[in-house]
Amino acid sequence: MRVLFVSIRFKRNSTVKDNIAACIHHLFENQAARSPDQVAVIFEGKTFSYSELNEKANQLAGFLQHQGIKPESLVGICVDRSLNMMIALLAILKAGGAYVPLDPDYPIERLSFIVEDTNIDLLLTQSHLVERLSSLKCVLFKLDTDWEQTNRYQKVNVDSAVTAKNLAYVIYTSGSTGVPKGVMMQHASVVNQLQWIVQYLQLDHTDIILQQTSISFDVSVLELFEGLISGGKLVIAKPNGHRDNLYVIDLIRLQNITTMHLSPSVLQILMDTTGFEQCVSLRRVCSAGEALPVSIANDFFHRNKASLY
Repeated sequence: MRVLFVSIRFKRNSTVKDNIAACIHHLFENQAARSPDQVAVIFEGKTFSYSELNEKANQLAGFLQHQGIKPESLVGICVDRSLNMMIALLAILKAGGAYVPLDPDYPIERLSFIVEDTNIDLLLTQSHLVERLSSLKCVLFKLDTDWEQTNRYQKVNVDSAVTAKNLAYVIYTSGSTGVPKGVMMQHASVVNQLQWIVQYLQLDHTDIILQQTSISFDVSVLELFEGLISGGKLVIAKPNGHRDNLYVIDLIRLQNITTMHLSPSVLQILMDTTGFEQCVSLRRVCSAGEALPVSIANDFFHRNKASLY
């Protein structure tokens, strides 16, 4: 049986020490220096190489620093999945700030609460969302139409005083048991987990990771960065694409996805969808967030040859 149950305790992993003092974006920058021309990210037929993604993130980071973003500064990001989403996340980290994701599908009341609770001054978004977000008490920067404001900033890696002890992101809980709470994560904790999972899953430049989780959920951090720090490719699903099982299966097949993360219940739904047996490129599926019944694991192994973690 190829199912591995892993219990992760969030403490420093003594087996992974090389870059424990680094920040998330440092790991990406190191990889961009090693493989500048390799494809880093794919979205709806458009691609960025590692160097292109790095340069665009650097320009936006320079702009953000000019707006006063520095270590411990919180920057909101409310976008649909896109190439600009990946640029913006890297840029916020490079500028020294920490990102605060606001899901465009959330009720405006929840978005307002997060903006006020974090006291963010700047929100990165897209032009088609501006009308919905116009009541929020912060400056809106539209990644798709205001990009020319970043053109005068350099494409080289930017300097910031950020360290591994500074915040990387703040993700809010669902609030199902009361008022939503912002969970703050430092770079060191995220880097430790990323390095561990890259080592444990043996990810490398041949891997293609599917990104389909909202950045308002912490599993997205693994999807977003595990491939980009190990030389692989990141395939970003279209907005709301994760709700269409046939689309997801087609994306796995057409892009030769090797690695994906999803909850056991979503895994079961995906397996029950016509065409799942054709997802032969999968090497590993990581399933967490709820109990994984043995029945689902056994069903998976009858339908796919990938390993299940």
